[in-house]
Amino acid sequence: MVYQRCGRFFYMRATSNGRALIGGAEHAPHNPLRSDASIPKKAKLLAEKFADLFPKIQMEVAYTWAGTFGETKDGLAHTAAIPQRPLCYFALGFGSNGSTCSVVAAEMFRTAILGCENTDTRLFRFDR
Repeated sequence: MVYQRCGRFFYMRATSNGRALIGGAEHAPHNPLRSDASIPKKAKLLAEKFADLFPKIQMEVAYTWAGTFGETKDGLAHTAAIPQRPLCYFALGFGSNGSTCSVVAAEMFRTAILGCENTDTRLFRFDR
């Protein structure tokens, strides 16, 4: 099955003009030159996966691109305030856990603004 050759992820969503936005086929480690060179092969894999899922829909690839995917060494975001900007809260380095980490960051920021303690703060500090 093509999905097994599509890297860690295969994802897609419909657009408002009837297209499908498809992504995935990531590989590690990320090298921007290698990523750009692999675009045609990955586009073919993703198009094949789409065809596996929707065999009755004729699909034509209109655009392709590649981006560098980064994440922290431990996979957790860096989420904290810094002394130089005491009224600003930073949530950085989400990697593949962006949705989850953004919810955790929002809860941490809310409790900090309310002056409450949040035990998750130590897990996401900048100096870990």
